[in-house]
Amino acid sequence: MSDQKSVLIKLGSGIDANINTLLRYREELPDLVVKRFCRGQEEFVISYLSSITDSDAINDRILAPLLNPQTSLNEIEPKIWLGTIQTDEWEVLIKEWANGFLSVIYDGEAAANMYDVKKYPKRQPDEPLAETAIQGNHVGFIESFEDNLAMIRYFLNDGRLVCRAITIGTRVKTTCGILFLKDVTNEEWVNEMARRVENINIDAVINIGILEEWVEDTSFSIFPQFFVTERPDVTVSHLLQGRIALLLDKTSGAIVGPSSFGSFFQSIDDYVLRWPVASFIRILRIVGFLVAVFLPSAYIATLTYHYEIIPIDLLMSIGRSREKVPFHRSLRRLSWKSSLRCYARPVSACQAK
Repeated sequence: MSDQKSVLIKLGSGIDANINTLLRYREELPDLVVKRFCRGQEEFVISYLSSITDSDAINDRILAPLLNPQTSLNEIEPKIWLGTIQTDEWEVLIKEWANGFLSVIYDGEAAANMYDVKKYPKRQPDEPLAETAIQGNHVGFIESFEDNLAMIRYFLNDGRLVCRAITIGTRVKTTCGILFLKDVTNEEWVNEMARRVENINIDAVINIGILEEWVEDTSFSIFPQFFVTERPDVTVSHLLQGRIALLLDKTSGAIVGPSSFGSFFQSIDDYVLRWPVASFIRILRIVGFLVAVFLPSAYIATLTYHYEIIPIDLLMSIGRSREKVPFHRSLRRLSWKSSLRCYARPVSACQAK
């Protein structure tokens, strides 16, 4: 069957031959719908993928004017307001099916009119589990570029908010939007970010992490170079500070940059609390970070090289607790850290459920 279809490059002018070709494609596309209609003496066939198309748009905007006997074919096209593409190649027709288009092939014509009727499944914009807020907004991004852009415009209804849309991916075309305030953001930053996005040359960018790897300065740094968030209000607050935000279609997150070390200690609740409380909480975060980084190493160094500064009672208690442990203290600390990292993912997944 594949060899048979590979030689069929152009559409034929006979509707029966085109329908037979469409039916053969149903063996590989189980959600392909092929329907034949008669309109007086005229015949046409429509085909689309039912899993990613809007049935209401098909019935109201396409079939209703096509099946109206009082409307001539010359008057039908202006009444269908959906985006239209015309092609005479089977390869282009199949490609547009995957993009949510419906094809209409008239009898006696060796071409198909394609109409945009896509409708992908989407979820409600719930609050992100990893970025909960006490006094802030309880809404988060979803897997839709248009809806995420609409949420940002809802919080930032400024005409100087600019979104540059760039299509990336050689096999799977994905929309990436570069958002910035043109009177606040450095134009050189915007041009550099656009250059990095345009230079992405892979089959598909399916999540925000892949995009971040392509636009960051260096892949060998252990420190994050961009701030990733799932909240539109956080994204807007960074845009107002002159930063750039990247939105990717089919992902529920935004990349914000350039980021500083201090931006990772901020929370959305810091902007709704009074400055003494917000400053104290931010200082606690910094102190907690320093304790988590330096306390384990200081503990190992003290027990190994400077145990004389430890009170004798505490030292004897530590010695008795590790008397029967056959591993070195450095190996024990490393195993603890590794175990915590291994447990972190299952625990977060259980909390999400």
